[in-house]
Amino acid sequence: MTKIDNAVKDLIEKCISTQRVEFPKEEIANNSLLLDKEIIFEIDSNPESIKLNPNSIEFNRKLLKEAEVYLEREIPKNIVGAFGLVEDFQKKLKEENGIAENVINGYGSLIKGLQGYILHRLHSDRFDVKGFYLDKLKPKGERENELFLFEQHLYRFLPYSKYSSKEIWEICQRTLATDDRFYVDEFARNLAFNNFNLAEEIYSIAVRSEQPSETFFIASLLIGLHNSGLGGVFEKALELHKSHPQQGYHVLNSLKNLSDEENNLIFELVRNDHLTESAGSKAQVICSLIDNSKVNEKLRGDCFSLLITYLQQENKESVKIVFRTIIYNLKSFEAEKYKLLHIYLENTQDISVIESFFYNYENSEYLFHLMKMIYKAGWQRGSINRFESAIFHFWNNDTQETEKQILELFRPEDKLGMLPVEIIMTGSFGAIPIDLLKLETKQQQAKAIEAITLFPHTFDRLLPIVLPLSQSPYPEVVKFLQIKLSELIYDAYHKSLLDDIENLLGESKEDKAFVRPLKEAYKNYKSIVAKKKSINDLNPYENERDLMDLYSSLEHENRAKMMQDINENPKGFLAAVGKSTIIVRGNSWKQELEDEVMPLGKVESSFILDARLFKNPDLQEYILNTYDKR
Repeated sequence: MTKIDNAVKDLIEKCISTQRVEFPKEEIANNSLLLDKEIIFEIDSNPESIKLNPNSIEFNRKLLKEAEVYLEREIPKNIVGAFGLVEDFQKKLKEENGIAENVINGYGSLIKGLQGYILHRLHSDRFDVKGFYLDKLKPKGERENELFLFEQHLYRFLPYSKYSSKEIWEICQRTLATDDRFYVDEFARNLAFNNFNLAEEIYSIAVRSEQPSETFFIASLLIGLHNSGLGGVFEKALELHKSHPQQGYHVLNSLKNLSDEENNLIFELVRNDHLTESAGSKAQVICSLIDNSKVNEKLRGDCFSLLITYLQQENKESVKIVFRTIIYNLKSFEAEKYKLLHIYLENTQDISVIESFFYNYENSEYLFHLMKMIYKAGWQRGSINRFESAIFHFWNNDTQETEKQILELFRPEDKLGMLPVEIIMTGSFGAIPIDLLKLETKQQQAKAIEAITLFPHTFDRLLPIVLPLSQSPYPEVVKFLQIKLSELIYDAYHKSLLDDIENLLGESKEDKAFVRPLKEAYKNYKSIVAKKKSINDLNPYENERDLMDLYSSLEHENRAKMMQDINENPKGFLAAVGKSTIIVRGNSWKQELEDEVMPLGKVESSFILDARLFKNPDLQEYILNTYDKR
């Protein structure tokens, strides 16, 4: 074997053994030779790493031979059988490495260009791929499983085929006429990189088309040609904009390294366009100009002013389109973007955008400023739901800063009530695990205890967060925590809370001393329960016995009426249900026409609820609604 054959064979073995297609350069022997042959590429964001080129003919030729060896059979001459060989190869690799068949892993990236190479090989053997696609391939819902993603492999093959630009354009037109156009658009974007001359030739043919479904293909071709070094694309994009504004914006938005004059021309083009249907495209272009580091400050300021104008217009639907474009496309200038949010909310009162607004943000300060502002303006039960995804986003990306922002909400002077506790309770699998011992003053620690112990449900999630304050350096805080937990044991959660506390604490002398007054609170609770049970006037089993007897008799009467209705109307709904479903021994069921007996599934859900909510609901609701607001 030649040196390149050995290098490719080693690369294949490494991809199979590691289930990866990206590696540090030092892990790949002869990487310079593989780079020269374009079998691998450098990763743009990390030049010291490389990735496999799945479209490399040299690589796929060798990979196909490996597949034939693995499966101990040659590739079939028909297209369905050839594609089936690739699927069997992937199954074999997964089987040998103990991977379930339905698990997606690196082997998909390894072989994703193999079917395209098979088309190349069949085409070289005079198989008419074009004719097969245009005349013989069945619609997706009817074709063989092996050919379900045929278009994906077809457009991997076409840049290296012997078909003329006119023939390839004919194939593209067929796909563009359908709704399944993802792969043909991807083909257009990448064609100039794979075959520059072919991309130029297809563009010269396609640009004459007036079909709306084909203009985005043309735009994608232009972007690829520009990225591969073709000059004059800016002028071509301006021409495209005249007949198809949105497609023209699509190209202009993707052009890089433009001059100040060209950037100014784009801005003027957008500012003078008053078409409502172009609102999203115009906003996207303006966002790209703002994010462009080479744009001067005057132009950037004009861009922000134009966005403000868009957000203040009367057409609310257009305003919503513009703002949602800003959310996902404006990635820098977080302070200015936050100001745009307030302008949008003032015009539309559409607070639903809060759920996705912080999608691209890195600084959590703006999120917490917004929550505090809304809390003081009119926070309602459930308002926190709007912020859950944003809180989760910042906690995952900058845990330390997000924890700092949450802890600052416990400052007594800010009077933010239950807001910090509601934020803590947005955790996906329980409460957000903040460290309350990082609160610097005893006033802040006491405020945290007061708010957390007032929270009306799922206190078991909050207990591991508040209990570490038993180690507070401030004796007053420890004493206050004992008082509040004792109140909860006596009034709300009783033995279950005491058990949870004892399980979380250790066996040290300090821990035992901390629990002692809590046990006394539970002892007092049991004492008052025993006293109440001894007084029949306080026992609902005694003083409401007549009501319970009346309820039981009415229940029996209603059941008797229902059975009488079934007997008198055998074709009615109740009779149909009763006769078609049979409960077997109370734990399974079967349908009338089915022999199989199915077990009844067990579905349950529970959470801890503060008993004070149903002992005196009006009082407790009043306390929750007015807490920290006086």
